[in-house]
Amino acid sequence: MPELKAYNSAAYLQTRTVFYNNLTLKAGVRYDNISVKVPDYKTIPLKKDQEWLAIQGGNLDYSKASLNAALSYNIINEFNPYVSFSQGLSIYDLGRILRDAKSDVVSKIETDPVVTNNYEVGFTSKLGNNWNFRAAYFWSVAKLGSDLQAGEGGFWQVVRNPQRINGIELALDGKPIDWATVGGSFSSYEGKMKSDNSSSYDTYMSGLSIAAPKLSLFTTINPIKDLWVNLYYTHTSKRDRFTPTPNKAGVLTYQEGEGKVSPIDLFNLHTSYQYNKNIQLSLGIENLFNKTYYTSSSMLVARDAEYARGNGRYYTLSLIFNY
Repeated sequence: MPELKAYNSAAYLQTRTVFYNNLTLKAGVRYDNISVKVPDYKTIPLKKDQEWLAIQGGNLDYSKASLNAALSYNIINEFNPYVSFSQGLSIYDLGRILRDAKSDVVSKIETDPVVTNNYEVGFTSKLGNNWNFRAAYFWSVAKLGSDLQAGEGGFWQVVRNPQRINGIELALDGKPIDWATVGGSFSSYEGKMKSDNSSSYDTYMSGLSIAAPKLSLFTTINPIKDLWVNLYYTHTSKRDRFTPTPNKAGVLTYQEGEGKVSPIDLFNLHTSYQYNKNIQLSLGIENLFNKTYYTSSSMLVARDAEYARGNGRYYTLSLIFNY
C-alpha cells in the first residue's frame, strides 16, 4: 500500500441533564473531518504474468456528524436500567482497499468509510454493600460494513457488504470476605453480513472480525498485610461457523480467516509483596499449569505458516526499588 498522510480534526459537544433526581439524559454530537492524501502508486501483482497497475493519487475527504444519546433510570441500587445509541465512523481498512484497487484513479475506488449505528440496552446493580453486577445486550448495523477474506497472493481483501453484529456482556465483582475479592465477565457476540444481491443477513463474518465467546474469572486475596495473590482464569469457547472445502490435493481445508476455533482454558498467577515503603517483590506465572494449546489467532487464520502453539509456563520475577 502507498504511504498515506492523514489529517484529522473533530469538534464535539456533550451534555448531561438530570430530571426528577433519578432520570439522567446524556446526549452529544461529534463532527469529524478526515483528509487523506494518497500519492501516485502501483498495486502489487498477484500472479507471475500480471502487470503492475498504476494508480493516480489524490485526496480522499470524509466528514460526518455522529450522534449519541443515553437514558438511564436510577431509582434503586438493585436495578438501574439504561438504553443508549451512538454512531461510529471508521476508515480502518483503507490501506487494504487501495492495495486491491482495480481502477486507475483513486477517486474511482470505493473508499467510503464504515458508518455504524450502535444500540445497547442493559442495567447495573449494586447488591448489598459488596457486590456489583452489570448486564447488557447490544447490536450494531452498518449499511456498508467491512470484513476480511483471503484473496489472491495471500493478501487479505476487504468485503464491503451490509453487516450486523449483536451480542451480550455480563460482569460481576464483589468481596465475599474482607480479605478477598472475586469477579468475572462473559462476552459473546456474532456477526453476519448480506452476500451479494441478498436481502437478508445470510453469511457469517470471518473470525478476523468476530471472536469466540470468552469467560474471564479472577480472585484477589490479601491473607496478610502487604501480600497480594491474584489468580486469573480465561476460557475461550469455540467458534465453528464455516465448512472446509477440498484443495487441489483433495484435502479438506478452511479458507483463511474461517478456521475452526477450539476451546482454550488458561490460568495465570501473580503475587506481590511490599517488603517496605521502598521495595516490592513480584512473581508472575503465565499458563500456570503448562497447558499445550494453539492460539485462537492461529486456528482461525488456518494458514500453515502461522499455525503455532501458545507459550508454555512462563515466569516473571521482578524487584521494584523506589528511592
